[in-house]
Amino acid sequence: MIPKIFSNTLNSILNPNAKEIREAQEQALERIQNTLLNAENEVANEAQSMTDEQRLSAAETELKKTEEHLLSALGSLFKAACYVAPQLNNKYLRREKVIECEVVD
Repeated sequence: MIPKIFSNTLNSILNPNAKEIREAQEQALERIQNTLLNAENEVANEAQSMTDEQRLSAAETELKKTEEHLLSALGSLFKAACYVAPQLNNKYLRREKVIECEVVD
């Protein structure tokens, strides 16, 4: 078995970005945990005084907000991909436009 210090040194030589990747993963996990904890606390505080109908309405409102945020995030993700891979922009955005009309004599 390789001692941990040698293993870490070997990993840093073979993959110099491993430390930064691990730190980014830890930060992302912490942000996710904090977000979920904050949401849980907010719901726990607000739900105590709500009726079942109010809870259902609040859930529907949150789902609508979620859809808006996800669509916005999807757009941002696609923009980022297009910046680094411009061929994506050409493939998905340059499509034929269909114009429907009625010819009148």
